[in-house]
Amino acid sequence: MSQAETRGKWIAAHVSGAMAWLPDPDRAAEIEAHRAYQRRIYLDSGRYVLEVKHRTHSA
Repeated sequence: MSQAETRGKWIAAHVSGAMAWLPDPDRAAEIEAHRAYQRRIYLDSGRYVLEVKHRTHSA
């Protein structure tokens, strides 16, 4: 499944009410954990800001 298809499914699930966003503190913690992971994997380079590993992105 492509990233675009995965994101489309997330949007459809959210709009239909089948999926809710995490509460702000939990969402912020998840975002920071992802950024920390990217800094470890991609050597804290601005070039890799948009890099996504599909298996972790769609898990």
